[in-house]
Amino acid sequence: MNKGLTIIGCGMGPDDLTAGMLKIIREAEVLAGGRRHLDWFPDFNGRREVVGAGVRELVPRLIELSRAKKVVVLASGDPLFFGIGRLFVDNLPAESLTIIPNVTAAQAACSRLGLPWQQCHFFSVHGREQRLPWLEILRSRSAVVYADAVRTPAAIARDLLTHWPAAASRPAVLVADLGGEHEQVRPGTLADIAAVSSSGLSMLVLLPDADALLPPLGLGRPDADYEHQGGLITGAEVRAVALAKLRLVPGVFWDVGAGSGSVGIEAAGLCLGLDVYAIEKDEQRCRQILVNADAFGCPSLQVVSGSMLEVVDQLPAPDRVFVGGGGKDVAEICQGIFNRMKSGGVMVVAAVTLETRAVLTALLPECLVEMVEIGVSRAKKLGDYHLLAAENPVCLYCFQKRDGGHNRP
Repeated sequence: MNKGLTIIGCGMGPDDLTAGMLKIIREAEVLAGGRRHLDWFPDFNGRREVVGAGVRELVPRLIELSRAKKVVVLASGDPLFFGIGRLFVDNLPAESLTIIPNVTAAQAACSRLGLPWQQCHFFSVHGREQRLPWLEILRSRSAVVYADAVRTPAAIARDLLTHWPAAASRPAVLVADLGGEHEQVRPGTLADIAAVSSSGLSMLVLLPDADALLPPLGLGRPDADYEHQGGLITGAEVRAVALAKLRLVPGVFWDVGAGSGSVGIEAAGLCLGLDVYAIEKDEQRCRQILVNADAFGCPSLQVVSGSMLEVVDQLPAPDRVFVGGGGKDVAEICQGIFNRMKSGGVMVVAAVTLETRAVLTALLPECLVEMVEIGVSRAKKLGDYHLLAAENPVCLYCFQKRDGGHNRP
């Protein structure tokens, strides 16, 4: 074993360590891991480093030690499956890091339950403070959610049922301490699991259910579903068309003048792998965006407080942008966004006033690929009859940052 850093996946227990892995551990000069893992090696005489709550501070120290010593990090399951491995991958070149995988707890649970895990979606709230992506979990055919001592399977089940009570009868399994002395494999319904206690080494598994009433696709939700201020919300029909015109792809999404955050929230629900930045200068509306993001389980959304002109250079370059507000600065805002946007990126801007339409019609004419006006009329009751009352039309301007021969998204 050369100097450097090796991360070993410990699988489900010490019996899952191969002879080759044990040899690497014996030759280590520094051994890092959770107390449970370190206790497996009472005869190790080198330096020990406990991986705990301060793991982000420990990682740079272990990397520095690995420049002169043989450092081995013991990780649960597979180091790169919701594990510590990602912290090292982000900070070390591949040639300086060796990762040896093993069986994950999720694989072991699926095997125990006879559940083909290629059909599963996997989530983790273990040691994380992110919002629970409840919509994505409940819309999955089958799902495995890593829990911890605070957000236990019971707590996660209660959270899911708070958002979608119709899931109470969905078949689920609590799995805890798999392969250990206090193993729990507790099948039941989601409502049953909500009342069962467990250790921190646990998971919630949602099983397939052909009769389950699943949450609907979050596209064009009713405006009333969102906390919003004085009608400052992109209407449901306009929202749906705007998202269609954006041709969403995984990457970075800016929701500019976000208001309620409805466009960014629905974009995240429609496209996995989308990091959403909701930019809003009004503090009350920023708080409402956070409420809405929590309500719809949108962990990838970050609220950025401030005007677009102030923050445009502080954010990661976007792949897709929706501009729902800009006022008198709309031209400068859109130009600044366009300068930051990646090649091939798409920007959709909503305009209501004639003045804004005039500005946008003249803006970036070589990159304006489409203008579409959306007029919505709603039925309103008048005595025993109904009349259609027209709302103010909204015009969507669709721009693309052309890259060579690429034109429309």
